[in-house]
Amino acid sequence: MAGHPDRPTAAEIRPELTVAGQVWRLVACLVISMLAWSQALEREWTDHRGIFWGEVVLGLGAFVLVVFRRRAPVTIAAILALMSAFSGLAAGPATLGAVSMATARRPWPIIGIGLLNFCCAMTYTLYAPFVLREPIWISVSINVVVNSAMMGWGMYLGSRRELLWTLRQRAVRAESEQELRVARGRSQERERIAREMHDVLAHRITQVSMQAGALAFREDLTVGQLRDGLEGIQGKANEAIHELRGVLGVLRDETTGALVEAPSRPSTTWPRWWRTPAPTA
Repeated sequence: MAGHPDRPTAAEIRPELTVAGQVWRLVACLVISMLAWSQALEREWTDHRGIFWGEVVLGLGAFVLVVFRRRAPVTIAAILALMSAFSGLAAGPATLGAVSMATARRPWPIIGIGLLNFCCAMTYTLYAPFVLREPIWISVSINVVVNSAMMGWGMYLGSRRELLWTLRQRAVRAESEQELRVARGRSQERERIAREMHDVLAHRITQVSMQAGALAFREDLTVGQLRDGLEGIQGKANEAIHELRGVLGVLRDETTGALVEAPSRPSTTWPRWWRTPAPTA
């Protein structure tokens, strides 16, 4: 059954049941069962041997059935309650089934199973082969308190599980948001550096273009001056290539977030022969 839109389902918040967890729950059930059966045990063994073995069979069946309580909580809790009406040995499994069912905190099943457990407990109290040592109203009061405590404890466990689940979900969500902020910050930093390096690269290319244009314009240059000019163009082109690789490295780095070293400031020095005006005719 689906939960409230703003609340998780019981299956989502229910912790995984380990072998050790199952064992100690069954031991607790056995203690409760022996306490409930203790008043009738001796009388049944002495005078009602058939009832004794009937309770044993029902009790063992209840212990087997309660292991599967999470598969159908309400149905199994109801069956265990009915079994406890005829077997004190089934009282422990009936208690565990009711508490487990109540962790879902669904009002109508809690009310229904609570009333059923109360009626079955009173049935066993009135018809089991032992003599009550206290007035009937005391037994009624005890059963009311015990059943209320069972349901209250189950609801408390369900509320606590939901709180822990909510805290875990908030932690996971906060971690995801933090990773998203870090990734966004890295992306923005890469974009900023890419823009800066783009400006520097454009400046380098402009220098190459201007220097090449100067060589084309100057017809009075000697071979040595022309060689110097071509070497200067080659150097500017190499610098542009290296800085272009740096830009691509920044744009492609999506995992580590490591930033490529910023390029050196563009050189504004020019060969002396270029700054010297050409001789006029």
